[in-house]
Amino acid sequence: MKTNLFLQIASNRRLAWRMLSTMLVLTISAAVIASLCQIYLGYQQAVHQINSRYTELEQGILPGLTNALWTMDDARITAHLESLMSVRDVGSIRLQDELGQVQQRHRADFGAALSVRSFELYHTEGEERHKVGTLDITMSRKRAEQKLKEIAQTTAITTLSILSVSAIVMLWLFHRWISQPLNRVATYAEQIDFNHLGQDLSLNRRGRAPSDELDIVVQAINKLRWRVQQEFARRNQAETELMKHRDQLEQLVAERTLLLEQQSAELAEQNVELNAYAHTVAHDLKHPLTSLIGFSSLLSQPELGLTVEQQQQYLLLIKQSALKMNSIINALLQLANVRSDTALQISVVDMELGAAEAIKRLESFAKEHQATLHKATELPQALGHPQWIEEVWVNYLSNAIKYGGPHAEITVGAEPQGNMIHYWVRDQGQGVQPEHRAGLFQAFNRLDTLKADGHGLGLSIVKRIVSKLGGEVGYDFDTSGSVFWFTLPAAL
Repeated sequence: MKTNLFLQIASNRRLAWRMLSTMLVLTISAAVIASLCQIYLGYQQAVHQINSRYTELEQGILPGLTNALWTMDDARITAHLESLMSVRDVGSIRLQDELGQVQQRHRADFGAALSVRSFELYHTEGEERHKVGTLDITMSRKRAEQKLKEIAQTTAITTLSILSVSAIVMLWLFHRWISQPLNRVATYAEQIDFNHLGQDLSLNRRGRAPSDELDIVVQAINKLRWRVQQEFARRNQAETELMKHRDQLEQLVAERTLLLEQQSAELAEQNVELNAYAHTVAHDLKHPLTSLIGFSSLLSQPELGLTVEQQQQYLLLIKQSALKMNSIINALLQLANVRSDTALQISVVDMELGAAEAIKRLESFAKEHQATLHKATELPQALGHPQWIEEVWVNYLSNAIKYGGPHAEITVGAEPQGNMIHYWVRDQGQGVQPEHRAGLFQAFNRLDTLKADGHGLGLSIVKRIVSKLGGEVGYDFDTSGSVFWFTLPAAL
């Protein structure tokens, strides 16, 4: 009987090794496919990033170069060409003006070209456009190739790590599912005697595995014992304890999973805002900063012979650019302050006073846009933070003034809703397009993408403030115009 038992155990080794080989082959195949996809996507991403430089150059440097060609300022032309060559991924440039003169620049480490784009440079005066030259920009593929090498190296290391871990896991599973049960069966068979007939043989494998050769061996051995009742009782007691611990473990895992999901969502939101913050600093501040640099450069060149009137005009434009930069920076600081202010003092807020202060702050702005502000209902008191609530009114009212149409009639009102107060600001504007409403209160979104005088921070600040105070924000639109609203807990 023991001879047949060990023959069955030995035959199981072939099945285990076939399973191990099959899983390794599948793992290698999947790893190779995933590696190729990752390399391809990484290379395409690098190429896309390099080609996006054309747009940045077209919007940033080419206007200044066009102006320099029109004024035939060789120093400025040279400076702009050097500035182009300092841009990452630019391999070479070739500039030909309308007189046929050609200027070329090449990067010392320039290798193969990734792409070439030609720009026709036109200077506009009034309604007339004058061609001043042609600029050819060649992008180097060096960074794309470097990115490809890095991805290939990383992928190779990752694939090797996956295969190593897979092999270790498979060996561990082989040991746990086959070697350990067989050792238990062999040990039980060697130790069985009359003093242990009441002891049941159990492999104690986790889960409910399908019947296999090991079960046949266990059943054959268990037929030898006749006192099964005590063993069943012991096993039932063990299973009860196991179920109890499993339920506790599942509950703990569920709680930890929920916490991790919440933290992951918060991190994802922070990453989105961080990317948008970088976009604002790099894009929205770039335009006024470029204007400031450009006009100050003109003022610093006495040989241009600018009149006093022109100088005053340029100084006014410099002031406007500086004020716009200051507005953007203040809004960014306010958004960060709302986000980081955890020790918040909640008190009863006089909403009448807060709305009146906001209207007073916007009085000149409303006159500039010929807008009229008035109150439709009383504004009940609420629980909140007075300074923050005033900023909410200022943001809502300024948006209504700006986008409420000519001679806007802006109405402020409120109504109780249970233990909350519903406050609203209504205007007679055309409203927000349906496809843009979902992102109204996200950071760095503008109400009107055709207007460049905003930086998309106001409504996101409103949402953060109201959310911290326990309320909600929203937008509605009907035939009479747009309604921006927010709720706050009513004062007791």
